[in-house]
Amino acid sequence: MRILEYLQKTKGVSRRDMLEMINEKALLVNGNYVENINFELKKNDIIEVNLPSGEVYEEEVTSFPSFKPIIVAFNKPKGCVVSKADKHNKTIYTYLPKSWKKDFYYIGRLDKYSRGLLLLTNEPSLVDYYESPKSKILKIYEVKINKPFKTNHLLKCKKGFDVQDSQDSSKKDFLSFYDVKPFKDKFGKHYLRVLLTEGKNRHIRRMLEALDYKVFDLKRVKFGKYELGDIKPGKYQIHKIKNRK
Repeated sequence: MRILEYLQKTKGVSRRDMLEMINEKALLVNGNYVENINFELKKNDIIEVNLPSGEVYEEEVTSFPSFKPIIVAFNKPKGCVVSKADKHNKTIYTYLPKSWKKDFYYIGRLDKYSRGLLLLTNEPSLVDYYESPKSKILKIYEVKINKPFKTNHLLKCKKGFDVQDSQDSSKKDFLSFYDVKPFKDKFGKHYLRVLLTEGKNRHIRRMLEALDYKVFDLKRVKFGKYELGDIKPGKYQIHKIKNRK
């Protein structure tokens, strides 16, 4: 079993915590520093963690946790954040079983004001697979905007363009849509069906705002083979894992 998976399942250690321990040379197995989160543990290995307090935590691997990997399709409501803890906002785990905060990991994110399909899993390797740009997992969004989408913006969005970084105003990100199709609902309101295979922070909102559109609503309706369907806000469906694709 991978050391990341073992520590996640037995100690609730996050991927970020794991990377910090590796960078700080605080994690050892059998007296040797661990340099990769994919390090394979064997039974009777000795894990050693040098704590910031100066103490040393040591544990022998006597068994590996067993579980059935699943994917959870959750309909994230507006107003909650995709995080395990937030002092100022309600998190997605408000709507989920308490034990899931330790045992389940979200795949990607939706910002506080976006809604729709969010995937979670108890299998860490699936997080890596679904979040990797190399996997080219298709995600589909329905976006309500304030006015008709200009024809010349269709090609511009597919080709991509530089957009100011959301965290650092001195930097820019090159963003694009895999595909985009305008449509109207039965009330004549303007929408876009946006397809992405790779998403950066506030990707869709930043591109549309740069083109002078206001986003009134943003909902993810599909992530890979999983669809939002008729799952109600704050509710979820559990899917057994047969294969990734």
